[in-house]
Amino acid sequence: METFELAAKKSKKRNIKRIIAWSFGVVVLSLGLLLGLHILLGRMQTNQFFRARSFYESTSAIAYPNIELAEQRTTATGSYTSILKLDRIKDLDGVKIPYESQIVYLNPQYFSGDLNSDSLLSFSENEAKKGIVYTREKLLKSPVFFNLRVRYGKEETQTSPSKELPLVKEMPGQLVELALTFDRPYSYEELQKILPQNLKKNWYWLGTYSDYDSSKMSVDQLYGLYLDEKNPAQSFGHFKNNLQKIQDSKYGEFGLRVGDEERYQTSKELADIEKKQPSLEKAKFSGVILTGKAENFAQLENKDWIFASSIGASTLNQPYYQLEKE
Repeated sequence: METFELAAKKSKKRNIKRIIAWSFGVVVLSLGLLLGLHILLGRMQTNQFFRARSFYESTSAIAYPNIELAEQRTTATGSYTSILKLDRIKDLDGVKIPYESQIVYLNPQYFSGDLNSDSLLSFSENEAKKGIVYTREKLLKSPVFFNLRVRYGKEETQTSPSKELPLVKEMPGQLVELALTFDRPYSYEELQKILPQNLKKNWYWLGTYSDYDSSKMSVDQLYGLYLDEKNPAQSFGHFKNNLQKIQDSKYGEFGLRVGDEERYQTSKELADIEKKQPSLEKAKFSGVILTGKAENFAQLENKDWIFASSIGASTLNQPYYQLEKE
């Protein structure tokens, strides 16, 4: 009897030990799985951060008229979610002024930009018809380009090309940003002969393949580039490299917008640029953004190669500013 009780006690102890061992193993395994999942989700989110940063750096190099990335900041909103804030600036003849920030939402699976950061609005139907638009948060006036393929004035709601160049002379003492739409596409060489030397050529617009009203496009849908006057061919090569990156990255996944599906598609726009703008020598530009002293714009009035003109940002010219053009 004593032998049986002893054996039972030993069996019970063994079972308890097994239960403890199994329980410990399950806890360790669960903790390991949770730790592994934590590391995996963290790495996935980090990967999305680098993908987002690369995407916006590339799109900044092929779109966004006279809008530059300045600083980036990341704020955690959860264990595996965060917000990437891209601060942006504009250049007025070498003077940097604030622009709308781009907000990007990150999680382990994807990233998504706030579309309001790039879209524009008018405060009235009358302003919309005149092509007067502002950013949505800071209400900054945005320069507008006009598509020569659009039959302006043929429809009641159609925008009329703005003619704001004569207004610049009413802005003495200011630095002004002005978008010019040309009467036809021009080569880089042709433009260097007709554009003033005392105004900075901040950004060249490549136009659009479509008949979509470009005055209604958001800033991420306007494609063009800055061309360094000291090495414009290298600047154009940088543009082409980033254009290829965007095409290879399945840009639609990241929310690049399209306009009217039948009249404008981002994929067709980028493919058309890739095909028709193979090099700087063969490239044609439909518009330009110029910046500088308000008084330096007077020489452009009544030029027959200007189809439309639209004022954008402006700021007081302070005596301590170091301007690039005088």
